[in-house]
Amino acid sequence: MSCPNFHKVNARNFYAVSDKTTHFDENDNEVEAYKDSFDWEMDEEFACERGKEKGFEPSETYVRSMDGSSFMEKETWLQWGRSERGEFCVTEQIFMHSGYYSGANYDWDIRISDCYGGKWNLSEYDSEDDFLEDIVDSWKENASYDWNEGLVKIHAKNIRKWLEKVLDNHSDMADNMCKEICDDELVCVATFSNGEAVYEKVAA
Repeated sequence: MSCPNFHKVNARNFYAVSDKTTHFDENDNEVEAYKDSFDWEMDEEFACERGKEKGFEPSETYVRSMDGSSFMEKETWLQWGRSERGEFCVTEQIFMHSGYYSGANYDWDIRISDCYGGKWNLSEYDSEDDFLEDIVDSWKENASYDWNEGLVKIHAKNIRKWLEKVLDNHSDMADNMCKEICDDELVCVATFSNGEAVYEKVAA
């Protein structure tokens, strides 16, 4: 059975990267050819250079594959309230997934860590609500050793609202980063019973 060419988890659209490039032959004619490993490395280097302008750093554990691993990340420490117990680290992670048939596409994930050492990735959850609920529930359990139950409940409710805004903001930034470095922004306009999909470019 066939399957869609592109795979994404959190990206709003498919931020595609072509598997073709152009070069000049011995007669100085411009010809199209499939990218080799050097061309793909140049794509990744270009993306990382653009990412550095937005505060991203290259990942040392990057592997391009269907599942992919993040090739650049940006960490931001934020604090809710005045207490150090309200510190959270938000990490925007940018991925490149290999296409099933051709090309590749950029995707992103958000990891949130709290001051107690907990870490959660949005991609591991079915919904943002479940993601935030786990973070806040864990924070409540740990904070209960520092504050009384009533105060923890009040703070947890406010932290939840604050984290919703934080997640929306950093999701937008990660998505815009993928859009900025891709070759084409695509949407899926049709899927067939055999698993194949049809994509169209998003109008500029």
